[in-house]
Amino acid sequence: MSGVIPRSVEIADSVIYQTVGDEIVLLNLTSQEYFGLDRVGSDVWNLLIEHRDVAAVAKHLATIYRVDEQTAHEDIQPLIADMVAANLLRIPLAPDA
Repeated sequence: MSGVIPRSVEIADSVIYQTVGDEIVLLNLTSQEYFGLDRVGSDVWNLLIEHRDVAAVAKHLATIYRVDEQTAHEDIQPLIADMVAANLLRIPLAPDA
């Protein structure tokens, strides 16, 4: 990914996850790699599952963590980019016009 954060993302088909306390453990079944998300990362993951829209996730996080939306959006960009690079999230195909 070239540093551009997509508008929306989806969980990759090869990923399973489990909540463990305040954290989430993810497994990429293709690469057999485990990943752990702390409480904030778990909030991002759960909001991405619910909304898929990155701007909506930033809006909700801004409310939860009492920051402005721009800050929330900028703060989640590296995490989303890392999750896309690790094939935990994928960018959905645009519908045909």
